[in-house]
Amino acid sequence: MRIDNNETMKMYSPEYVKNVAQANKKAAADNAANEKTVGDDVDISKEGKSLLVTGKEKAERFRQQIRFCTFGDIQEIPAEYKIENLFKMDLRADSIFGGENLFQHNSTSQYKVFNEWLDSNASNMSEEQLQAIKEEIKYATGAIDSLNDQEGYRGTSFESVALLQASKSFLENLKDSMLPEEMRAGFQGMINEYTHFNETARDSLMQRMTPDYMVVGIGNNTVSYKYKNEIVQSEKQFYSKESADISSKFSDYYSGRRNKEDLLKDIGNYVTSFYNKHDTLAGTRTSAYSNAQNLLRKIADMVR
Repeated sequence: MRIDNNETMKMYSPEYVKNVAQANKKAAADNAANEKTVGDDVDISKEGKSLLVTGKEKAERFRQQIRFCTFGDIQEIPAEYKIENLFKMDLRADSIFGGENLFQHNSTSQYKVFNEWLDSNASNMSEEQLQAIKEEIKYATGAIDSLNDQEGYRGTSFESVALLQASKSFLENLKDSMLPEEMRAGFQGMINEYTHFNETARDSLMQRMTPDYMVVGIGNNTVSYKYKNEIVQSEKQFYSKESADISSKFSDYYSGRRNKEDLLKDIGNYVTSFYNKHDTLAGTRTSAYSNAQNLLRKIADMVR
């Protein structure tokens, strides 16, 4: 209600007029708020509003596909971020020997590269021995080959790091237990090349697919801007620690300092703890448990 006529105002008490004026002021403020969008407590234009909405929509699509272990709920990414070609990037890396990585063109059948090396360097080995080693190598690389072959995000992830360390440890144990002494240094070089390819190619994808910034939710009402350099550095530090943790567990097992049951129990606790703490994408404890069990089965299959 508005009171505009001075004569009419005389009919009401000063207190009533004051209350009506306050109500009119509040209504005007509410109407103004409905006609604009506010970001970070700063009024923004219609163009800014459109970019904000687009950035929030892209963040929703982004977090359905990629999870950053060291940050919370992603609420916004740049509206200009191109998410359409997210799954069309090849795994590529340089070689520790110089030039193109030996595994680059066999990212989904990496055992073939090891087989070629064996065929060229195992002239004194019987056909039966050679075939047995090749079967073990195919077994050791199977989980990584399958991971590389699947659709979706193929950059660095908790799963990719854990499986690669399990695969690397398997191959190194194979080298020490099945290969003649004179072949071990060369085969270790191939293991290093294989590890470098899968680590470097995935890190490269992770960096290329990281937005220039993310607006991350902290608690119920607080957000924080995280920029690309900070995101990448934090993620790489996280995965570097995970790699060392998993490698250490397998080292203890293959050196005889622990048995298989103890190893799998320890890794089970490690993996389950991660998914319970970081698997915000899954959204429920049931799906986090399912993800943990799926990874544990793959790791257990690589323990001889």
